[in-house]
Amino acid sequence: MAVETAADRAGYFDTEDFGVEATVAPVGGGAAYAVRGILDAESNPLELEGGGFVMARELRFHCATESLANPQKGDAITINGTTYTVVWVQDDGANLAELGLHS
Repeated sequence: MAVETAADRAGYFDTEDFGVEATVAPVGGGAAYAVRGILDAESNPLELEGGGFVMARELRFHCATESLANPQKGDAITINGTTYTVVWVQDDGANLAELGLHS
C-alpha cells in the first residue's frame, strides 16, 4: 500500500518551490513529453590513478515514476534550455524515480 497518492508526489515537484519543468525525448523515437522534477548535483570524491582525489559532480533528476513513459538509458532530457543524456535510471520502489544525467 502506497503511503502517499500521485497528487501528493506531484506536490513534491511543484515549480513554485524546488521543481523544474523538463522535456524527455525517448531514445527510441516517439513523441517528447513534459515532466516535472527536481534537478540536483551531488559531489563525490573520485580517486585518481597514482593517488589523489578530485570531486566529481553527478547530476540527478528526481521525479514521480508515473510521470515517465518507460525511461531508458540514452533518452534526452532538456531542463532550463540545457539538454542532458540519461545515463542510468533507478526506481526506488515507492513510485519515485531518479535519472542520472550527463551533459
